[in-house]
This record gives sequence, structure tokens and C-alpha cells, in this order.
Amino acid sequence: MDCESVSFAHNNLEIDINNIIYPVTPGEQIYVAITQNVSPADDPRTLNTAYDHDPRLLGRSVMDQFDYVMFGKVYKKELKKDDNLAVVWASYGGLLMKLRAEAPQLKDFHLNDSVYFMMRKVQADEQDVS
Repeated sequence: MDCESVSFAHNNLEIDINNIIYPVTPGEQIYVAITQNVSPADDPRTLNTAYDHDPRLLGRSVMDQFDYVMFGKVYKKELKKDDNLAVVWASYGGLLMKLRAEAPQLKDFHLNDSVYFMMRKVQADEQDVS
């Protein structure tokens, strides 16, 4: 899937998803969040195993606001100083992501960081009609 941001200029996302369990059609707007931690704000903790993500143990989390969530690792980061852009690559169990954005927006992504990719479809009442 190849996406461009409607909120940030120069942001481009290329990502493999399982489109059998979460089909996305061309032109459909999606909302994406990428974060390093999904534990509840009132109980922040590091989530290391699949058991840590069990909703019975974790409780409510930001993942509850999304329909499709993947957990992976950053395996490459490149800074392009000429145009102040950065590129981050991550693997989600073999499904690959390439995120290109302005360097300051990707400053907190580092090699071997664990990252969550979360996505949901934008509903008609949420779409920007400007």
C-alpha cells in the first residue's frame, strides 16, 4: 500500500498489510499512528511478550481505537541532509514499512526500536472537506 499524508507535506508511507483480513481500496482514506508504546497512560510499562498485550492484562489501550495493529522493529534509518528528509524502514513479521518524512518528525525512531503500526479507515464524518 502506498500512501501520502493529507496533514504533512513530504510524508509518504509504503507498507505491506494483510489485505485479506483488512482490505483497503485505492483512494480510501486511512488514519495511521505509529508509536513505541501502547500501554495505558496511567500505567506506562514496557510490553515485551505477546502475553503483555493480552487485553485482560493490559486493560484499555490506544490499540482499542484502531482496527488493524502490527508490532515490529526498525531495521534501517537514513537521513537525507540535502533536503532535511529521513526514511525509516521497519519489519512487522516480514510485512515491510518504508516511511519518508521531514527529519524532525522521525527523530525519535532509532535502529532496533520496537514500533506499533495502527490503522483505521476514516469515516465520512471525519474526512477533511477543505
